[in-house]
Amino acid sequence: MDEQEATKRLDAALGPFYDMDGLQAWLGLSEQAVLDLVVEGHILSVETMEGELLFPSKQFGQEGAFLPHLSLVLRIMRRSNLNDWSTALWLVNDDPQRDTSAVELLRSGEVDTVLMEASNFVETWNH
Repeated sequence: MDEQEATKRLDAALGPFYDMDGLQAWLGLSEQAVLDLVVEGHILSVETMEGELLFPSKQFGQEGAFLPHLSLVLRIMRRSNLNDWSTALWLVNDDPQRDTSAVELLRSGEVDTVLMEASNFVETWNH
């Protein structure tokens, strides 16, 4: 699979994306404030091969609301050596046993379920 095909597949799974300018405009924040949100684990960014930061839109609700409890999930996921693309894919892919994603579970308030699954995933990944 070439880079263009890989990009199309990731965009289909995770997109659409905000770029830095788009997210700043939508949230009304400076670039530094957005970067601080990433570093502090409140939002997730992914980096392209060209070094551009993108922000999967599925982590935001209407009017810029952050996905509830995403920071708790990101804290768990960062205990592994997973890259941010892998974390983003884990968040949006449906669990085959439940036919729903971690993002959907967080939106519906099933925080404990997602935290447990994230911990199990990280433990499995690290071993």
